Amino acid sequence: MTSDDGLHFKRVVGTLESIDSSSIVVRRDNGDSVDFPRGPSTRLDVSAGPGLCSEGRRGNCAVIGLFGGAGLGFLAGAVVIGGSNCGEECGLAYLFTVPLGALVGIVVGASVGGEH
Repeated sequence: MTSDDGLHFKRVVGTLESIDSSSIVVRRDNGDSVDFPRGPSTRLDVSAGPGLCSEGRRGNCAVIGLFGGAGLGFLAGAVVIGGSNCGEECGLAYLFTVPLGALVGIVVGASVGGEH
């Protein structure tokens, strides 16, 4: 829940307690209730729950990214090799594309996710 009255920016994380035409009441985790007047600068973000790669699940997504990135690296190596006459040295392309794809996949897999 965020509110901006022109002078102060206020953000509260909690559970929606009540809402009507003039105010929004949010209960914080410590039990305090905060009353916000409804206005054009008041914003209410509602969570639909944790995402597939939210906190505590990022390791799984990093592993999926590892294999997905390695697979895309393999395909990129095949594209590079397919357009050249390099002979036996063609396999060396995979030494660069597969690990690079795996590394990118780990970074992407570990950084996506969050709340819905």
